[in-house]
Amino acid sequence: MRRRIIAIVGARGIANYGGFETVVAELAPRLQGNGYEVVCSARMSGTSVEDEVFKGVRVIHFPFRFPRSNRTGRLLEVLYDWYFLVRCSLFLRCDVVYCLGIAGGPILLLARSCGAATVVNLDGLEWKRPKFKMVERIYIRIAFLSSCIFSDRLILDNRKLMDFIPESVKPKAVFIPYGVSPRDRLHWDPSLPAKYVSGRSVNITSNGFWLVVARLEPDNNIHTIIEAYSRSKSRKPMIVVGSFSSLTYEESVTSIVSAMPAGKEVVFLGSVFDQVHLTMLRCNCFAYIHGHSVGGTNPSLLEAMSWGNMILAHDNVFNRDVSEGNALFFRGVDDLANEMDLVDQAPERYTHLGTKVDEIARTRYRWDDVASAYDDLFKNL
Repeated sequence: MRRRIIAIVGARGIANYGGFETVVAELAPRLQGNGYEVVCSARMSGTSVEDEVFKGVRVIHFPFRFPRSNRTGRLLEVLYDWYFLVRCSLFLRCDVVYCLGIAGGPILLLARSCGAATVVNLDGLEWKRPKFKMVERIYIRIAFLSSCIFSDRLILDNRKLMDFIPESVKPKAVFIPYGVSPRDRLHWDPSLPAKYVSGRSVNITSNGFWLVVARLEPDNNIHTIIEAYSRSKSRKPMIVVGSFSSLTYEESVTSIVSAMPAGKEVVFLGSVFDQVHLTMLRCNCFAYIHGHSVGGTNPSLLEAMSWGNMILAHDNVFNRDVSEGNALFFRGVDDLANEMDLVDQAPERYTHLGTKVDEIARTRYRWDDVASAYDDLFKNL
């Protein structure tokens, strides 16, 4: 009997840093082990466009290199999804096409006409991200509506996303969250930050730093977090993991850092792809600050929860749903600065929050359970 072919389209790669990339790295090998043949999209690796194999999963590459220009890059991201939808539908004859994100929405009709079942992960409220211009937002709305119409199933990674989709398509919506995997706690390596910061002496101790892991974009409130840290009384350094997608936004954030009072230190590590290093940062931080405001369930938040971190999160329905209210929530700079002072001065008052989110992550957000839910979904399509 021929194995069903599942195409997962939309991630930048597999086992790379990022929400969708984490999903592919965890989900695809599990599906492969359950008897499916899994194909995943990826950006060009170096100069090679040859297919690769990751834990039995076939990884196919986009034949063009992404430019440095943000505007051109966003256009290419749409073409990226279109390219793989066409290739997986017409040439690979995949049985199921699973799109991470809505960018390829208008092309889903082609996939369906080729006999493929179509599944779309809506991700978050893309049209609310301030980085997008008016023309981009118009396309996003078109892509969202076409994803709702042409998909056989809509995946919601957060229950609260149900409030943002049309009533007519709610019967096809399925809640399947992201997950976390149990791992051993790692002892702190004091030389770790210096590996990512060249020519700079960095002295950071275990349980002695604030941590942020995110794409450095306005809707993730990096500017709010940095400004709040500047206004707080805390002298613990802050480590920020992630890359800026906009030079203008990078300049606005670094201007806040340059105006900080003496005694404060913000360490930008850039993107950290080494999962061991990321784990070491997460399980040794003093507290985790989560500024995501328009997404559903973010894997970075789940990872922080799974290590029992005290969470200071942007106040929105998605973050409240995931943490089940077991965090300190902020809406603006003053809120966060005050909360940082409270946690900094009396952390013992808030350790129960870390214990609770650890329990939530490990019991409700397990990758094995997530993979089983997808297995059931694909079998019933």
